[in-house]
Amino acid sequence: MNIYKYIFSYLMLIFLGMSEVVACEPNNEEFFCKAIVSNNKFILIFPVLEHKDTWVWWQNNTKDNELEYAWNAKFGHCATSNVFVEEDFSVWVGLYKFPGQKERVSTLQELLKESQSDVMFGNNDGSSKNYNRIDGLRIFTTEINGNVVAGSYDRETIDRIFSKKPSYAYMSVNTPDINQNYMCFAKVEYKRN
Repeated sequence: MNIYKYIFSYLMLIFLGMSEVVACEPNNEEFFCKAIVSNNKFILIFPVLEHKDTWVWWQNNTKDNELEYAWNAKFGHCATSNVFVEEDFSVWVGLYKFPGQKERVSTLQELLKESQSDVMFGNNDGSSKNYNRIDGLRIFTTEINGNVVAGSYDRETIDRIFSKKPSYAYMSVNTPDINQNYMCFAKVEYKRN
């Protein structure tokens, strides 16, 4: 991304008073984030940047009620101004440290078993988008080939999220390990079964 796109995004942020303005830059790299939708499933692939055998969560230095890990995908399209426009839905996977939880050390798969997964619906309040959890929609989360994978086989969940055929997923990862954190774009791949 050149410096002018950063300046444009920053000025849009100030001018519109929005919480976040993101320039569309889909990944060119074959191995990075992916969003794949078919008639019977959708999957989001969040690559793990530094593979490791053990993961630590509910860390002693994490405050109670603090979000420790988060994998998020917001769906939308790229406007003619090359700015990402969020549509209605987001898929969120996260792990909070609640009071009394003791530090755990195990595999990524075990960490993901402790996490919460939700489909969120976005509401515009005029200056930003606020997301609320939708009850009853099902998301799975697992580790496959060292990557975090979230998705669903539930027809209602797939239909709700992808009814408007969003063209891009803006995906982000936030963890206590700054070397694992990133944001990326994935072109949503619609496949026939």
